[in-house]
Amino acid sequence: MKRLTQLQNSFQSFILSPDDTQQQTWVNDQGHVSAGTRLNVYAHAYRARLIEVLANDYPAVAAAIGEHRFRHLAESYIQRYPSSYFSLRNFGNRFPTHVADNRQRPQDEQTVGWLYELALFELRLGQAFDAPDHTPINEQEVAQIPAERWPSLKLEFMPSLSTMALEWNTPALWKNLTSEQPVAMKAVHGETSPWLIWRQDLLTRFRSLDQDERILLDGLQRGANFNEACMLMTALLNEEAVAMRAAGLLKSWLNQDMIAGIYYS
Repeated sequence: MKRLTQLQNSFQSFILSPDDTQQQTWVNDQGHVSAGTRLNVYAHAYRARLIEVLANDYPAVAAAIGEHRFRHLAESYIQRYPSSYFSLRNFGNRFPTHVADNRQRPQDEQTVGWLYELALFELRLGQAFDAPDHTPINEQEVAQIPAERWPSLKLEFMPSLSTMALEWNTPALWKNLTSEQPVAMKAVHGETSPWLIWRQDLLTRFRSLDQDERILLDGLQRGANFNEACMLMTALLNEEAVAMRAAGLLKSWLNQDMIAGIYYS
């Protein structure tokens, strides 16, 4: 058993570090194929699989920088962050950070800015798709809530839902780069704007947020009740307008399957 464990450890070490120059005395040559060649087949297949995973998780980044540069970036990522997961789904979670750290020349600063945001956007899309399932609340259930209970109403949002602040035209870039026939398109830097990402049925969706919707959503996500969250909106709207706007936003969230539960403070 000890011999088997040593063999397994040696094999794993070589797969993770194929440039190791130590003698591979623990594996035999076979025919005209050397021990090193046989081992390199496995090492290459392992790394090729990890690169494939990253390309599948970040197709827009791969399309934006080209196959050669993406492979180089993926290989350096594998070296820096060896896989420690049983499932490869989480292997690429630190890839946006690696993209941001991969500036090679001072003039790369702007390119790294939008490329990092694009990678982070793709990570969030993947996380939304993989989020746990939950049956959403519908309009009929909300309609049964007594009027006197509305001020203390609290919402639990779907596990897939998240917001992110974007400084570039990232959603448009992503749509173009992942389309069947992408066209030439420049990254454009603008004012920071909030975006919403979630999954509806089996489709990952995203859209921009108006400032008043962002305020209401942020308040409710932080645990404020409906009355408290609506009061936050008075920074932008008068109280009469807040009531109608909040009711309209709640209806749209219900129609877009964003709400997982209701409880009271």
